[in-house]
Amino acid sequence: MWVPADIENAVRIYPDKAALALSAMQLGDAKPPLNAAALNGLAAFYDGNVGEAWRTVLESTGRLDIFARALAVHGVPIDFSPPPPLPPGKDLKDFQDFCRRLSGFHCRIERGTQPVGSGVLIGPTSVLTSWHVITSVAPDAAAPVPPPTIKVRLSDGQVMSAVFPPVSFSKCSLNEYAYKLPVDEAELAGFSDFAVLQLERAVGPAFGMARLAKAPQAYANGAAIVVVHYPLGVGPEIGLGSIGRLRGLKSRWSHSVGTDRGSSGGGCFDSAYAIMGIHQGRGETNRGRLVPASCFHADVARIVANDIAPPRVWSLDGSPDGEFILGRSSFFDGFAAASRDGPIRGIRVKRADPTADTSGLAFSYRILDRLVARDPSARLCRLSFETLVEDLVSYIASRVTACGLPVDAPAAVEGVAKGQTQPEAIGADRGRRLALAINSALEPIDQRLWLYFDHPALAFGDEIRSTLEAFVDQLILLPRVRIVIAGFEAVPLPGADYANAAQARAESRPGLVTDYISGFAPSDITAFLSDASLAAGKTLSMERIAELTQLALADLPHSNGILAPWLAEQAAERLRPAIRALFAETATVQAGAL
Repeated sequence: MWVPADIENAVRIYPDKAALALSAMQLGDAKPPLNAAALNGLAAFYDGNVGEAWRTVLESTGRLDIFARALAVHGVPIDFSPPPPLPPGKDLKDFQDFCRRLSGFHCRIERGTQPVGSGVLIGPTSVLTSWHVITSVAPDAAAPVPPPTIKVRLSDGQVMSAVFPPVSFSKCSLNEYAYKLPVDEAELAGFSDFAVLQLERAVGPAFGMARLAKAPQAYANGAAIVVVHYPLGVGPEIGLGSIGRLRGLKSRWSHSVGTDRGSSGGGCFDSAYAIMGIHQGRGETNRGRLVPASCFHADVARIVANDIAPPRVWSLDGSPDGEFILGRSSFFDGFAAASRDGPIRGIRVKRADPTADTSGLAFSYRILDRLVARDPSARLCRLSFETLVEDLVSYIASRVTACGLPVDAPAAVEGVAKGQTQPEAIGADRGRRLALAINSALEPIDQRLWLYFDHPALAFGDEIRSTLEAFVDQLILLPRVRIVIAGFEAVPLPGADYANAAQARAESRPGLVTDYISGFAPSDITAFLSDASLAAGKTLSMERIAELTQLALADLPHSNGILAPWLAEQAAERLRPAIRALFAETATVQAGAL
């Protein structure tokens, strides 16, 4: 939890954001106005310490707490994790551990650029919130056109787009939409006011996920409840209370936790810290109101069961001495999505700066090799273009044959042969027929082939380019082949170019998901440490993960929390001694057991 000294430091480090926060927090405030320039002028009375001047005035006027929250809204890192609580009793056991976990999975829901509600991560790509939080129209109105832009602000401040409509939802009743209590239980039939949002990539493994119980909790008068929410868009706040009945209703309960606008959609947890329900709004006599998990448990449990984290590789050879992998989460997401049936047929790896060297592209092949090696029903073929290729179709056929899948290069056929049409048309026809031949060769052995296209060292001529375009155009329609295209930024290729798997599922046209080699974030370090410790048979505490993350990133330059990709090796080497120590501990324990 922040202390006054943290606010002093924030004012010194983020003067512009401090000025904006000061103005924003006073909107509608009847207290005497405060001015950033005037507070700065008081620094002379505090030995030039601007932060101390601000803190003293804000503290004396009872505004320090709201200023801290306003700073957080404007992107200043302020620690709102709760202080160690007093022992809460048997109904709230392991509360401190829960607080540490929720520091990762809580999130704020935004519509456009405005905070509108709260939510919690419940799966790698799934966020649970209220339907009325994300909608812009009444329950009896047609779907909004255009659909609202829904974003989720994660616990580390990064903002992610969510697909609309949600993957699963149930509307609120008309009375509830009008901020009124339901008249009776019959009014709530079919209206559970929940929504499961799908994020553009899997972040749950790095941030943690709220737990859904195997069966929803039955009502028990006075049972303990914990609400995690963003009142007025600021937080998160953790409220402790108890539940009660709402007169005449079974599908809505009341609770005693204080809430406000922006709290809707917040996770409500029972004494075992499983999801009890979703905070919805005001109840009777100013108490809170929640939708119990029994109203949505079956739908949400199905989504959670199918929201599977993509396979990740933390070390190329699976050892603490191998080449470590930091970041590239979109590559792993793309591989997982392409491995399932659906519109995504592979990955297009692009450099954020197309003029940069190709080392990151080549590293993509080594990652793919490790991922494909895990699947006995898949094989991998690499297509390199380091020298001029005279006949692209024959070259690809020979490479596919070399990986154990005999395929003949199709010859030109009558009507589409030399002297009968342009060379580009001949190459395109042969490219399409080669793609079909590869797919046909895979059918009887029930296998899938991954084709990896290396970035070309030489520019392609028109015939080669048309052959490649037709080959790729046919490949993305076939069920047995998946492709990874590394580089080729200046070459237009067929098929949809998706930013993420969620967008692909919304549009449904066959295409490739894009993996930009653009850098890594602290959350990538967290995911790496979790994977490495799991491989070592160990569990790292959140405190140890935070300590190692700080060690890895200390003094490394970043832009808005994103570090350049070439810094990954330096950060990884700082972590290597700790990872080796984990594996050494495991080896010592195993040796002692023999």
